[in-house]
Amino acid sequence: MRTRAPRAAAIALLALTARQAAAQHTAAGGGGFVARLAELMAPWQSLYADSAAVSSAVLFAHLGALLLGGGIAVAADRTTLRLGVPQAGDDDALGADRVRHARELATLHRPVVAALLVMLGSGVMLLLADVEGLVASPVLYVKIVLVALLLANGARLAAAERAVNAAPAGDATTVVDGWRRLRAASIASLVLWVATVLAGVVLSNV
Repeated sequence: MRTRAPRAAAIALLALTARQAAAQHTAAGGGGFVARLAELMAPWQSLYADSAAVSSAVLFAHLGALLLGGGIAVAADRTTLRLGVPQAGDDDALGADRVRHARELATLHRPVVAALLVMLGSGVMLLLADVEGLVASPVLYVKIVLVALLLANGARLAAAERAVNAAPAGDATTVVDGWRRLRAASIASLVLWVATVLAGVVLSNV
């Protein structure tokens, strides 16, 4: 989990670099790499266009991963925000709920990251099915950056969760700080998931 934030930043940088390269090729009028890639992917584009089973399977993988990953994350984020940051005077039941939720969070990172990877892989397949049409759209690069930010925020959330679960008994300062970080990461997660869905909807209409 500690290496995901740098990897997410690298993905975002690669997206911006690819966007600049695509713009340069388009301005040059020759299409360059994009045109060659589209030619190379012509068999895949034909298969995707001619086979309802293939196109449906790829789209289902993409939307299914978005639904499952986003659903798990949003549900966990909602619970994190509902429980709130520990404060003086909280009753024991609320404290016990926080402990259970923090432990549960530790089991949720892998399925959410797996869903993001499936979403990324199927997204590449969708891109290759219409390279020239999608590469020209700035929305594509916005969505790639959003997915990278989701991965980075997931690493941030995992670090906060580990801090809460590893805090020694009675270390209220570490626990409170960890829950504040969890709350901030959960708010960012909700915003990023909604923005990713919006970008996907806009991109589908390009």
